[in-house]
Amino acid sequence: MEIKKYLLIFFLFLLTIPIIEAEKKQIPIGDDSVSLYKKPNAMKYFIAESSPIYILSDTDFILYGFSGNGSTNSPFLIQNLEIITEDDFGILIANTTLNFRISDCIVSANIMSIYLYNNSGVFSSITNNHCSNSNIYGMHILLCPNITISNNTCANTEAGIGVFFSNYSKITSNICYDNENGIIGGGSFGNIINENSCLYNLEYGIYFSYSLEINILNNYCTNSQNGICLYDVDHSIFFSNTVENSGSGLKVTFSEYCEITENMLMSNDYGLDCINSRDLWISKNVCFNCEYGIWIDDNLFSLIDYNKCNNNTLSGIYLSNCGTCIVQRNECNYNIINGIYVKYHEHSDRKDNLIIGNIFNGNLNGINLHISNAFLISNNTCSQNRYGIKLSESSYNEIIENKLQMNKEYGVYISDFTSTWNKIYSNYFICNNLEGTDTGSSQAFDNCYNNRWYNYDTNTGNYWTDFSGEGEYQIDGKYNTTDPYPFVYNYDCCNIDETTSQSILGMCGFLLLFIGLTSIANKNKKQ
Repeated sequence: MEIKKYLLIFFLFLLTIPIIEAEKKQIPIGDDSVSLYKKPNAMKYFIAESSPIYILSDTDFILYGFSGNGSTNSPFLIQNLEIITEDDFGILIANTTLNFRISDCIVSANIMSIYLYNNSGVFSSITNNHCSNSNIYGMHILLCPNITISNNTCANTEAGIGVFFSNYSKITSNICYDNENGIIGGGSFGNIINENSCLYNLEYGIYFSYSLEINILNNYCTNSQNGICLYDVDHSIFFSNTVENSGSGLKVTFSEYCEITENMLMSNDYGLDCINSRDLWISKNVCFNCEYGIWIDDNLFSLIDYNKCNNNTLSGIYLSNCGTCIVQRNECNYNIINGIYVKYHEHSDRKDNLIIGNIFNGNLNGINLHISNAFLISNNTCSQNRYGIKLSESSYNEIIENKLQMNKEYGVYISDFTSTWNKIYSNYFICNNLEGTDTGSSQAFDNCYNNRWYNYDTNTGNYWTDFSGEGEYQIDGKYNTTDPYPFVYNYDCCNIDETTSQSILGMCGFLLLFIGLTSIANKNKKQ
C-alpha cells in the first residue's frame, strides 16, 4: 500500500473529529459499560470485557471512573480490558491535556484498535496491549508528543503502529507481525524506535518519512519487501539493527547527515540501499548473502568505512552516479562478481574520490571501475580474484601502493582504449597470472596507449615478482606498454601452496560470471 494512502487517511480523520465531538452524548459512560470476569488460560491478571471507550476531553476520564488523577505521578489508568467491537475504534482518546496509561488490554475494532489524537500529556503511555484484526491500524498516534509505546503486539492490520507528528515519542520493544506495514511514522522530531521486532509484514517492517533526528536502534525485521525504510529523514542515527530475508534490508532515500552504523544485513536483495542522499556515514555494517551488500546511487559526500560485505551474489559495494565518496578500510570478500563496482562516476576532482585501505579477496573483480574517472585507488589488498583491479572506459585515475597478489589473471586489467591518462605506480604485483592467458603472461594488461606505469616526478615504477632486474617490464596488451622503471620484488611463487595460489573462482570462474550477469539481466531492479 502506498504511503500516500496513509497521509490521505490522516487528513480524513482530522475532518472527522468535529463529528465525533457532536456524537459525544451517545458514548456509554459509567459502571454499566464494563463487566468484570477472569479470563481463563489467557492472562495472569483479571480482565474485563468492555464496550468501546471514547474519551474526547479531560472530563471524560473522570466520567468513566478510571483510577488516577492525570498527573505525572498518577496518570489515569485504562487497563485489563478486552474490547472486541465492530465500531470504528476500540479506544479513542482525543483533545486531552492530562496523562494516561493504556495497558494490558486486548483490543480489536473495525478501523483502529487504539486511536490517539491531539493529546498533550507529557507522560502518557501505551504498554503491553494486544491489537489485532483492524482494517487500518492497530495503533494510530497523531499529534501526541512524548508518548511511550512499549511491549505491545500488533497483528493482522494494514499498519501495526503508526506515529505521526508526535515529537519525542518512544516506540520500544513492540512486536508487529503479519501486517502490511509493521511500524510507520513521519513528520516528527526526536523519536526513538528501539528493540522492536517486525516480522512478516508485507511492505515495510519499519518506515519513517519527513522527520528529523530519528534514532532507529536495535530493531529486528525479517521477511518484508523493505526491512527498514527512511524517506527524507535527516540528522538521524540507524544503529545495530538486524534485517534479513527482505528486498531492501535498510533503505535510505532523499536523506542527509545520517549515521548508519553496526547494522547486520543478511540474505536481502540489497543489504544497505541508499538513493539520492548526501552526507551519510556508513560504518561497521555487516552485509552478507545479499545480491548487493551496499548499494549507493546518486549520493554526495558519502563515507563508507569499516564495513564487511562478504559472500554476496553480485557485488559487495556498488556505487553509481556518486560524487565525493570515500571508501576506506572495508572488507569485500568472496562476492561472485565484484568486491566493489563503481559506475558512472565522472567527477574530476581526484582528491575527493578515494578507495583506500580496503581488502578485496576472492571475487571475480576486486575493484571494478566502469565509466568512472578521477579516483585515487591506494593501499588496497586485492588477492585471489580473477582481476585485482579492472578499468573500462575510465580515465584520470591514480592506482598507487596497492598489493595485488595471486589473482587468477591480471593484477591490473585496463580493458579498452578509452581508459586513458591513468597513472599506475608503486604497486606490488605478486604472483599474478601464474598460468598465463591467451593475451600473455604478464601480471598486468593495458589495452590503451597513453596510461603511465610510473611516477613522472620520481621515475619510479611498480614492484614485480617476475621482473628479471634488467630493462623495462613488458605489460600485455595491444600497444606494447611497458613499466620503464620497474623494481624487483623477491617472492618465491613456486612454493605457494596450491590451494592458496588458486583463485577462489578456479575452474568455475566463467560459470559464476554467467550466473551473475544473467541475474542482473533478469532482475532489472535498478535503472
